[in-house]
Amino acid sequence: YLTNDNLFELLAYKVLTTDLTELEKILSATEGLENRLKKSIIKSKNTDDLIERIKTKRYTITRVQRLLIHTLIGIKKDDFFNILDSKLNYARILGLSKRGSDLLALINKQACSKIPILNNISKEIEKEEIWKLIRYDILSSDIYNLLSFNDIYTYSDLVQKPFIYF
Repeated sequence: YLTNDNLFELLAYKVLTTDLTELEKILSATEGLENRLKKSIIKSKNTDDLIERIKTKRYTITRVQRLLIHTLIGIKKDDFFNILDSKLNYARILGLSKRGSDLLALINKQACSKIPILNNISKEIEKEEIWKLIRYDILSSDIYNLLSFNDIYTYSDLVQKPFIYF
C-alpha cells in the first residue's frame, strides 16, 4: 500500500519541473496556493513535511492534500469544468459477485441506467468524449502501480478486467 512518503519524489519532480503559470491551471490551485507549493517543495523532506509547510488556517490539510493529488495527476481547471459541463458520467465496474452480475445483466437488459456502465475501459478508447474522463482514471491507477512497484502494464486499467468472485 502507499503512504505519503511514496508520493514525495514524484510530486517534487512534477512541481520542480512545472512552471508557476502551469501550476496555476491545476484544479485546486487557487488563492496563491500554487505559490506556497512551489516555495515549500524545495524546503521539504517528505510529503508530511510539505503539507505542514503549506497548510494554514486558510488552507486546510485536506485542501493541500487535494492540491497535491491534482498536481500529481495533472488535473487542470479547464478540463475539470469542461467535463463537468458536459455532464459526462459513467459507472465503472471494479468487481462484482454473482448477485451483482445478475443485477448488472438486468440493468443492461432493461436499459434502465441513465449513465454508461463500463466493465472494459479499453473498449472506450475510441469514444473521445468519455476518454477525456477515463484517462485520469487510468493515469491515477498507473501512478499507483508505479509507486507500489507493481508492473504497470499487468495491472493497467486497460488490461485488467473487473474482479469477479462467486
